[in-house]
Amino acid sequence: RQMRRTMDDRAGNASAREGAEIDGLAVCNPAPLDRTVMVRVPTRLAQGNWHHYPSRVHNLDVRAAMLTDDEERWIGPVMVPAGGTVVVPAAEFEVTPSKAGSGSVGEGSLESPFYAVGFDEGSGRILSVVDRETGIDLLDGESPWDFAGFVRESVDPERHQGKPKYHGRDALFDTDFEKLSEKMLSGWKPDWPALRERPGPPCQVTADLHPLGPQLVLRWGTVPGGRDLVVVVRLLVDRKAVVIETSFLKDDSMAPEGIYFTFPLSMDNWRAWYDSMGAVVALDADQLPGSVRDYQTVSSFAAVEGGGAQVTLACPDAPMVQFGGFHFGKGLRSVPRDGRCLL
Repeated sequence: RQMRRTMDDRAGNASAREGAEIDGLAVCNPAPLDRTVMVRVPTRLAQGNWHHYPSRVHNLDVRAAMLTDDEERWIGPVMVPAGGTVVVPAAEFEVTPSKAGSGSVGEGSLESPFYAVGFDEGSGRILSVVDRETGIDLLDGESPWDFAGFVRESVDPERHQGKPKYHGRDALFDTDFEKLSEKMLSGWKPDWPALRERPGPPCQVTADLHPLGPQLVLRWGTVPGGRDLVVVVRLLVDRKAVVIETSFLKDDSMAPEGIYFTFPLSMDNWRAWYDSMGAVVALDADQLPGSVRDYQTVSSFAAVEGGGAQVTLACPDAPMVQFGGFHFGKGLRSVPRDGRCLL
């Protein structure tokens, strides 16, 4: 609420009457760098049917209410200086931005000024992600795992028959808690039998131009452990970035399981970093002896470098990352790097 009040003050809304029509939209950039952005707004705002109520919580359209093309639109691009605020006049809301003018969609391909992506039109599987500046294909085409691929990891019931009350957890962890408390030993079972499942072919594969750039949209009806999976891979045309958006409905389960999205990278002799509590940490090299190597809980990013290329994965929603492969519960002393990096 304080943020709304501050923005109202910046926009000069302090004296505006409640329910007034708006003259423009204030776009604030709190970052220390200049930014050029597209702004998503409710369609009724663009049509002049939005009435502003200063510093009030009601009459706000939440994200869930702005999901379709009929209910929202993009305006921009808007150039906002570092730490600054720019007001977009209401007259410009009616201007529909050109759809990704510097991006393109072809047969089995997406292109932006920065990346060229090849994909199979039937299965939707991404076959290459080429950095157009260096010509390096960042994707390991020989990996069995997909780019932005959905994977469900669970205990393999064919290889583990435990006590029903543990629902498979006794495959991962020793359940003799008295022994563990007396000897202060780790209860993890590093050789636990893992089952990793991927969905079959998507029921719909679509490639089109979004206002932010060319995109590939994959949809599944059912997937292991869930349903209604949507994966969007979008190449931004205003900066060197690939946006991954995913959504699905997860089934209820008492069994231990993990849902991952994989990124097989073509980097040999790779190194990796991540950030934790504001500090950048080099994988293995900067970690304390005995600290967890199986996975890393990152604050905002994970980065991998090797073979003259680097990939940084922004992690605003899914901060648990595994470098080099599937390692959960393995009790690693160091992360193996005997091949290309699976992130």
